[in-house]
Amino acid sequence: MRGQRRYCTSKLANIYFTYALARRLPEGVTANAFNPGMMLDTALGRSLPAPVRFVARHVLPRLTWLLRRTLTDNIHTTQESGRALAWAATAPELADTTGRYFDGYRDIRSSDESYDTARAEQLWNDSLALAGMTTIR
Repeated sequence: MRGQRRYCTSKLANIYFTYALARRLPEGVTANAFNPGMMLDTALGRSLPAPVRFVARHVLPRLTWLLRRTLTDNIHTTQESGRALAWAATAPELADTTGRYFDGYRDIRSSDESYDTARAEQLWNDSLALAGMTTIR
């Protein structure tokens, strides 16, 4: 449970950072957040108990089609998520899109909490301090 909370907190920090960066970038330079969705064929579960790891590695990827129909359509292979990420980074129609959150190919609103600019600025400033910097040009 603590591991899941840490994971979610780190993803929120990524979004805070992206939004703070987008506010600072010059025109023509963009920064967007990207959610690849749940990818069953990764090593994210490497610290799980062996039986769960076995199921996650060998059984669930073969049931992606069923999981998409019964749980969520936000389950993807690494190839599918990679294609969506490449599109978000290179699509001409997104050349001027910055400070947005992409869930695969969809530009959606991220969590309400992710728009807390005070927390985003605190994270930005703390990151600068930890890196021994006072500003980024």
